[in-house]
Amino acid sequence: MAETAIELFREDVFKGRPTALRGGILAEVKKDRDGQVIDHQQVKIAVGQYIYMGYEPPIKLLKKTGETEYQWYAERKLDSYTNDYEKFLLEDTEIYYRTKAKEWLSLSCFEYCLKVQKAVTKEMENADLWYDQQTKPKVLAFTLKETIEDYAERIVELSQGVETMFQEKKPEEL
Repeated sequence: MAETAIELFREDVFKGRPTALRGGILAEVKKDRDGQVIDHQQVKIAVGQYIYMGYEPPIKLLKKTGETEYQWYAERKLDSYTNDYEKFLLEDTEIYYRTKAKEWLSLSCFEYCLKVQKAVTKEMENADLWYDQQTKPKVLAFTLKETIEDYAERIVELSQGVETMFQEKKPEEL
């Protein structure tokens, strides 16, 4: 029955709507990154649709003793997730943090680093909650590349940069 249900869903519902679903998810991700309140559970469910579409027969839905939700068990192929969702998420992540890094360059080095730390923490939490495990290191790599690697020299030179913090003996800010 689970195999029939997933095949019907795949053909009748999901097949014609992955672009619209992806757009909605990415819009929510951006809102969350911008500090707006979103429904995290709905994002998780929506992202899950890309993962479930890669399940191959035989598919089983099982409910563990004491749990309220069913779990999917099957061979996972993440082609739909990787090509139809993750690729676009990573592109959006790169663009988002490239833009944010440029905005944050007007801050002190300490404030810039706090922004990056907050962003990395948020991305790690969201990755654990929403995405397949393969996505977390990729999202973090894009976040760090766009905020730290590409701007390392400029960050150090910001007002109240690392050198100034050492000179003024502000180790708590380092």
